[in-house]
Amino acid sequence: MWAELAGALVLDHATAQVAHRLLIEERVTLLVPVRASHPGWLAPSRPRRSCAVARRPPGTLCGLLVDAGPLYASSANRTDQPPAASTAQVREMFGATAGTLDLPDPAPGASRSATTTVRINPDCALDITRTGAQDHANGGPDNYLHLNSTYLHPLAGQAPIQPS
Repeated sequence: MWAELAGALVLDHATAQVAHRLLIEERVTLLVPVRASHPGWLAPSRPRRSCAVARRPPGTLCGLLVDAGPLYASSANRTDQPPAASTAQVREMFGATAGTLDLPDPAPGASRSATTTVRINPDCALDITRTGAQDHANGGPDNYLHLNSTYLHPLAGQAPIQPS
């Protein structure tokens, strides 16, 4: 699936490799620019000409969806609002018509954080558009972007990392 997505991005080959490494190694949510002409499954990205991509570790859900194709998902929040952290908060925010799974709410005091969302631009510049678990664990957004400066200049001839 990465090869098909990479061909639809407004990124040169080296920058697309950086994007792929960030997904695999850092497990961030990545905002990538898409071409005006792209596969139909990227149609929801058309208005903003960008697509959010996340790689999740293999597990039960991934196993169930492997043959289903792209999964469109929401971060369960309204624009500029924090994400809902429980089923009750999702229903409060989006109403009874929102599709939800009836799961127990997190234990009081349980730590829960969204992934850091990083935008990669055609010039390979990185911007954090939403702070999250990865940058919090590294002292905040500025420190996290500094740590990731190693991704901006991939070693010549380095083979792309293959998904596990």
